[in-house]
Amino acid sequence: MISGYVKVGEVANARDLFEQMPKKNVVSWTTIVGAYADVERLKTARIFFKKMPEGNVVSWNCMMSGDTQKGKFQEALNLFLQMQLEGLEPDSFSFVLALSACSNLSDLQYGKWVHYLIRDWPNLGVIAGTALVEMYARCGDINRAFTNFIKIGNEDVFCYNVMIKSLAIHGRAKDAIKNFHLMQKKRLNPNDFTFSCLLFACSHRGLVEAGHKIFHSMGRHFFS
Repeated sequence: MISGYVKVGEVANARDLFEQMPKKNVVSWTTIVGAYADVERLKTARIFFKKMPEGNVVSWNCMMSGDTQKGKFQEALNLFLQMQLEGLEPDSFSFVLALSACSNLSDLQYGKWVHYLIRDWPNLGVIAGTALVEMYARCGDINRAFTNFIKIGNEDVFCYNVMIKSLAIHGRAKDAIKNFHLMQKKRLNPNDFTFSCLLFACSHRGLVEAGHKIFHSMGRHFFS
């Protein structure tokens, strides 16, 4: 019932029902924290989060997610650090949130520390791998971003878009185009964002001919 109230946006009713519960478990606590985080009432969400008798990784992710969505990236990183101190094992979503916060803060040193904590990150999935690539790229280390991109192995279109955009921003237009061709060899269909990044790369490096070819190839993908 609490989840139902939350899904339809009736947070007040969700809280009333939560307060009436004779026994509250970690699921009900996490649900009410998430309810307030979703409606961007982070102060209230944090009050409930701190009152939790015992949390789990989902609870912590819920609070971290609320912070990152609201742009409170340092608070999200502080929570991630506190998780380590309390001996909680982060999951793939925890790492994605922490890496996203590092990206937005351009905090390369903290990002490297988060990366160090990931013992076997390729097995965490392409979303975590993409977050790692974007973190290095946005923090200025495009070479390490590309190295980790190669290690992912099961890249999807979104992952390729992140790498192509990052290469374009760092002025490596030819490498961005090479990644586009590699993407095609893997039979991944580019989208409008892919082409926007490629045209941006070509325009900023003066690759007029390559830009024309990419522009005309858009017709085959979107109008064939």
